This record gives sequence, C-alpha cells and structure tokens, in this order.
Amino acid sequence: MNSDEFRIFVEEAREYCRQKIEETKSKFGVGNYERYDVDLEKATLRFSDAQGNECVTAAIQAAGSWSSASNTWLWSWENESIPQISRDRMLAIRSFGNSERLPMLAGGFENCREVEAWAMAAVAGQMLSCEGFYRVPNPSNHLFLLLFSIQKAATTNS
Repeated sequence: MNSDEFRIFVEEAREYCRQKIEETKSKFGVGNYERYDVDLEKATLRFSDAQGNECVTAAIQAAGSWSSASNTWLWSWENESIPQISRDRMLAIRSFGNSERLPMLAGGFENCREVEAWAMAAVAGQMLSCEGFYRVPNPSNHLFLLLFSIQKAATTNS
C-alpha cells in the first residue's frame, strides 16, 4: 500500500468511525450516560444511569492508548497491563501493518496528536468491523475502545 492509498484508507476509516459513533449515540445513547465501567479482565463496557441502573453493555477490544503528556500512541498488543482477552483481536492489525509495511499499524509511535490516535482506532475498528467506538475519558492517558455486541440492558417491571 503506497502513501496515497494509505491516506484514502485512513479517511475511509475515519468516516466509518464517525458513522458508528453517531449510530451508537442515536440507537443506544452512548456518550450520554452518567457512568461507565470498563472491565478489561472480562472485555466488557457498561453504561449506567444516575441511579446506577445498567443501560447498555458491550464487548470490547482495546485498540490502544494515547498519552497527551508525551504525545505517544501505544497499540494494545504492546501494553502488557491490558489483559489478553481485551486485545487479542488486535493482532490482526499488527499483522496487516507488518505485511503492508505500514509502521503506524505495526507498532506505537511518538509525535502523535489526538486526531491521529482517533485515526488509528478508526482503522482498527473498520478492519475488525466493530459496532462502535468509545474513548475512555482521562486527563492525560486516553484508552480507545472498539465496541462489539452492543445491547440495551434488559429492563424489568417489578
């Protein structure tokens, strides 16, 4: 893949990401809940309302993390603090990056701005056909998650 092809590839992935974010906002309310809980050991993400009621659940894969302090991107497969279950599908991205000789997809890198971190998550998400994206809010280190099997929580009328 040459640089022009890669640029187009990334732009298509960014559009995919934008569409999925809008879909998960409108269909599931992602981004509007009072609370979120990430369980990397179980590879799950839960959103809850102000009363603590579970509203939406999703299976996750951690795409990677971006540090605003050091402006670096670290793919999840490079981060041993992320359990294997939350990063195992990401090895396909590394394999593709290596086979296509795309250093940005084969390993972490410096001089990364947030827009580039979103682009890397978008590429991974499109390649893995994720249903949504979520960036875990944090003042200096942001974890980018790919969402799968998104579901509204079952409600009971007792």
